[in-house]
Amino acid sequence: MENSKEVYPQKMLCGISSNNFILEGVLTEEAFNLDPVRDDGFCEISVTWYDNQEAFDVIMSQKSDRRNEIQFQAGAAELDRIEIATKMKAHFLAGRLSYERRPTNNNQYHGNLLVKNDISKPLKRLIKYGLATLANDKIYPNPNV
Repeated sequence: MENSKEVYPQKMLCGISSNNFILEGVLTEEAFNLDPVRDDGFCEISVTWYDNQEAFDVIMSQKSDRRNEIQFQAGAAELDRIEIATKMKAHFLAGRLSYERRPTNNNQYHGNLLVKNDISKPLKRLIKYGLATLANDKIYPNPNV
C-alpha cells in the first residue's frame, strides 16, 4: 500500500485546474485524470501531501508550466489517506492503487496516487469516481484567483 520507509500525512490535496471539473457543486472524476503510463506500469494522479500550511500555500500558488498562470484555478480538493485506504481497500490489495512522494523543483510536497495501467477501463473509471466522491467533502477555493 505504501513505502514503509516514507512518512505520509493523513491528508493530501488534489489540485483542480478548471471550474468545469465541478458540476453543480460536485467534484467530477475529470479532476483525477491519469497521466501517461510510466516505465513501472503505473499512471500518476498528482497530489500535494498536506504536511503543513506551507503545502497548502504551495499548491494554491503553483503556476502552470505552459501558461505561466495559477495552475489550479478552481482550488484543491482534500483527500484523507486513511479513508482512501479503507474504502478502496480492494484496489490497494490487488495492486491497482498505491501512492508515493515525489518532490519536484517547484513543490517539495508533491506526490502521486498511482493507478496500474494494465487494468480495465471500467476499473480505472471506478477508481477515479471513488476518488472524486471521497474528495467532494472538502474543496478549497483558490485564494489567489
